Amino acid sequence: MSLFHRFKTKLSYKLHIPIIFVFILGLVTVTLNAVHSIQKLTQEKHLEVQDTYQHYAKKALQTQYQIALTNVIAIANNSEIQQALFEKDRPTAQILLNKLLEQYTAYTDFHNIKIHLHTLDLHSFLRSWRPDNNGDDLSPFRYSLHQLQKTQKPFATIELGRAGILLRGLSPIKYQGKIIGSVEFIQSFDSIIGELKHEHQLKSLVLSPYDKTINYFNSPIMVGSQYVLLNGNLNTNQKIIQSLTDKDFGVLENKKPITKAGLYLTGIPLVDFSNKRIGWFLVADSLANVDNIIDHAQQALLFQIIIMLIIDLLIILLLVWILHKSIVQPISKLSTHIANLNTVIDDLDKLKQADSFKNHREDEIGTISKALDRFIKHINHLLQNLQKSNKINTEYLKAVDAGSIVSKATPTGIITYVNQALCDATGYSETELIGQPHNMLRHPSTPKSTFRELWRTITHGNIWHGLFKNKRKDGSSFYANITVAPIMDENGNIIEYLALRDDVTELVMSQKKLRKAFSTDTLTSLGNRFKLMDDFTPLEKAYLAIIDIRSFKEINDFYGYELGDKVIVELGNCIFDYFEEKGYEVYRLQGDEFAVLANGALITEEDFIEKVKNLPTLLDSNPFTIDDYTPEIDLTLGISTNIKDLFTEADIAHNTAKKLNKNFLKYSKRLKTSDEYKNNLLWTGHVKKALAQGRILSYYQPIVNNVSRKVEKYEALVRMATEGKKDKIISPFFFLEISKKARLYSKITETMIENSFRYFANRSEQISINLTADDIVNDEVVEYLILMLDKYNIGERVVLEIVESEGIQNFEEVEHFIRRLKEKGCKIAVDDFGTGYSNFEFLLKLKPDFLKIDGSMIKNIHLDPHVYNVVEIIVAFAKKNGIKTIAEFVSEEVIFDIVTDLGIDYSQGYYFGEPKASALPA
Repeated sequence: MSLFHRFKTKLSYKLHIPIIFVFILGLVTVTLNAVHSIQKLTQEKHLEVQDTYQHYAKKALQTQYQIALTNVIAIANNSEIQQALFEKDRPTAQILLNKLLEQYTAYTDFHNIKIHLHTLDLHSFLRSWRPDNNGDDLSPFRYSLHQLQKTQKPFATIELGRAGILLRGLSPIKYQGKIIGSVEFIQSFDSIIGELKHEHQLKSLVLSPYDKTINYFNSPIMVGSQYVLLNGNLNTNQKIIQSLTDKDFGVLENKKPITKAGLYLTGIPLVDFSNKRIGWFLVADSLANVDNIIDHAQQALLFQIIIMLIIDLLIILLLVWILHKSIVQPISKLSTHIANLNTVIDDLDKLKQADSFKNHREDEIGTISKALDRFIKHINHLLQNLQKSNKINTEYLKAVDAGSIVSKATPTGIITYVNQALCDATGYSETELIGQPHNMLRHPSTPKSTFRELWRTITHGNIWHGLFKNKRKDGSSFYANITVAPIMDENGNIIEYLALRDDVTELVMSQKKLRKAFSTDTLTSLGNRFKLMDDFTPLEKAYLAIIDIRSFKEINDFYGYELGDKVIVELGNCIFDYFEEKGYEVYRLQGDEFAVLANGALITEEDFIEKVKNLPTLLDSNPFTIDDYTPEIDLTLGISTNIKDLFTEADIAHNTAKKLNKNFLKYSKRLKTSDEYKNNLLWTGHVKKALAQGRILSYYQPIVNNVSRKVEKYEALVRMATEGKKDKIISPFFFLEISKKARLYSKITETMIENSFRYFANRSEQISINLTADDIVNDEVVEYLILMLDKYNIGERVVLEIVESEGIQNFEEVEHFIRRLKEKGCKIAVDDFGTGYSNFEFLLKLKPDFLKIDGSMIKNIHLDPHVYNVVEIIVAFAKKNGIKTIAEFVSEEVIFDIVTDLGIDYSQGYYFGEPKASALPA
């Protein structure tokens, strides 16, 4: 009998021959895999060795970083060095540095340490290794010192200097809380190289980029054409130096090792504080050592493969024997029992009725027959569950049909089913919808791209979700969230589409109303700033005018806020009527500020400018009369015609017109003069110097009790002394606003707090400190204020005056601030009340202890009855709410008599004393 015939008829051949074939195939596979594994192992071991050597280098370098950082911080915190640097006492500093270097030499392994002290302006103060060479300017080439000035925090780095690259620790030096200079702790790489040689028997090279301007050593050793060896005096293997070429550094760039001249070489780049590479730190070992490691790994792998092959062979032999005894012999008996199941399997009803097989044998057939019994019972159980599931699915479909707007359609989009909810939502009957294309419900405004995306999604068998605008039978529209799901047969073919909708018309309409309210000014019903931004964004050509009332603050002050609001409404109506023709839109931006937008496609630039220019003439010829008053309306107008920067340029033109006292100004590039910026930079520099040199001064103006006429309080006012002329004092008018833009204002606030608290710590009067809204929300300023209150124990005599109250946006933060400071005993005052946007609601929220009535009102109280009436109202309100009042700008006796008669509690002004550097004798 042929082998093929035996394979065809004998079950044993069918089982054994494939097993033998699999074994042979496995043997070949294992052999090929072994070759591949050895190659892969070699590569992995090379990478592992490279990673290990690089790790050693990184760890040694990081250790020196920490040593440099720790030592430089210790030196910077040495009080004797701090004092010597502050007093510019170079001999004392030299003695101190020599002691430190002696200690390093005596008690550590570091014998090549250099310490360098610098002044605040980055000049060399003292070099420990060259004490006679000092005073040179380091700023042109020592970029790490610039980084130190910027961060004001200690750090360690590697930097390329005039003697190559060195490891440096840098730290600012502070004296009495102020930075007076800095210090460097400088190391060479000798200790790192020694550590790698001693602990890991590795050779090291430190390479610096070659530069003719750098004094490397007496005889620099070149490595290739681009680098210089820094550690040439450490007996480095000359093979390494001579074998390296410029191409090898490209290999290192690709993070691969170099193997040549019997050496294995890898390394890590040396980077400075800005992560710029300034050299290489290379580690070398004998290639034989590396190969020896790999050979051991290869031998271990080959041994494992041989053991695995032997085990596999034994398993195959055992498997053949088990197959013969356990399967081949009993399988012939099994076939007759399997045949008895044919009639049952062919008929599902009989399978459902079948109970079990009888006379189970105690062999493999018995096991299979028992399994078949369990299988038939499981099938019966599944059939029962399937019937239950069909019932549940039917109930789910009823629930969906009752709770959603449902429709079905053919794969071509023809409607085959609708529920009553869809008929109610669309106004169509079931007979009108069945058989029609689904797009009959589509609203014409819905983009065709939306439908293309829907069909592309569902025809690929995916579910589509989205918001649709649909059309009813009567032509009206409704919105629905729709889910369209493809229904597939057992072969994955789409047989129909099911659409489920939720009517969200009411929600969509509510969102539209909300958006309209968000973009509409509540006082004038004009569009607001958000509406303006939305309107001009899509335009290709547009013109913009910004309009406001010059001195509108005075209208509020003298006529009251209620009439001021009426003026805004009347002006808005006037502007709206004036620009009513097509192509114009009118907006209210804020306060008394309006804007007019012209569509450049409908309005020419000349017509727009001419029409805007004529607006003030219209108001002059038709003045407003409101509540029997005729307020003076003097407009300032600024316009821009550049769509690319429309709003910004119009705003610049408008602000410049106000500064130049012009009614009308069109933006041009010449408005962006550099004079203001130069002035800002100049004064920013003055303020920085004044802060550093202690020339920010506190002047004190007395506040008098109107009943006793005694000085009970002082207000601290900021001044700046001229450099070199402390008797020449500069008004805050010149520097305070610029300091806010330059982010120096918080430092001025902290200086005022320190000066005032120290001065009044041993006096009995109260002292008032001005705080802006920015100060209140500045955590650093608040924490410094609390620290000084605790330091001088002065909280019960401190009054915190809140200025620029219109800048307060989050009253929760302010209320939290007031609670914290009142716990320290402080009082709260509101400054400049009665001007700007100050209002009584603001007072009710803050609940201050004092209310300072603005001097612009007090100085005219004896001349203007309207001002007198306003102040009288403010005083009455304050008394009713238990708030003490202070009158500012009390400059003469007649004003003092009036404010006293009105019941104002305190007075402040030149009538009692101008601000001075010292308070009156106690």
